[in-house]
Amino acid sequence: MRYYMFNKPRGCVTARRDERHRTVMDYFPECDRDVLFPVGRLDRDTVGMMILTNDGQSAHDLLSPKHHVTKKYRFECDEPLPLGTEERFADSITLADGYECKPAGLICDPDRLGGIITLTEGKYHQIKRMIAASGSHVTYLERISFADIPLDSSLARGEWRYLTAEEEKHLLSKTNAN
Repeated sequence: MRYYMFNKPRGCVTARRDERHRTVMDYFPECDRDVLFPVGRLDRDTVGMMILTNDGQSAHDLLSPKHHVTKKYRFECDEPLPLGTEERFADSITLADGYECKPAGLICDPDRLGGIITLTEGKYHQIKRMIAASGSHVTYLERISFADIPLDSSLARGEWRYLTAEEEKHLLSKTNAN
C-alpha cells in the first residue's frame, strides 16, 4: 500500500476528473492516477494537506465519523470574530440550515481575524459556514494537519511525497487496519 502527503494548491478540485478544472490527480504520475483515493476533500479555493492512498479501505476508515480523525486548519476572515466564539465552537455551533456541528477547537489570533480550527468531521463548506454563523467570512483556508500529522513545510503547493514509515504507522493507528 502507498500513502502520499500532498500540498493542494488553490484552484484544483478534489476529483478524479473534471472538464473545467485541474484535479489533485493531475499532480501525480499518470500510472498512479487510476488507483489513488483522496482521503477527504478540500474545496477548490482551500489549500494545504491532503492524504492520498491506493488503500481504499483505510481511506474509508479514516473518513468514518466513528474514528474522529482530527483535521486542523489555519483560517483568515474579513471581520473579527466576537468574544465567546471559542466557547460556541467548543459547545457545538448550529449552522444556518440547522445542522449542529460536533464540538470543534478554535484558537483565535489576537486580532480575531484568523486562527486555528480543529475538527473531527468535515461537512460541506463546514468551516466557512461556522465562521459565517459567527458573523464573518473566510478569506483564506489551509489544512495544516490531518490525523495529527502536520503538513511538511518543505512541500511547495502542488508537490507530494510518500508518508514516512512513522507517519504511515500513526495514520493507520487511526483506522481498523492497525
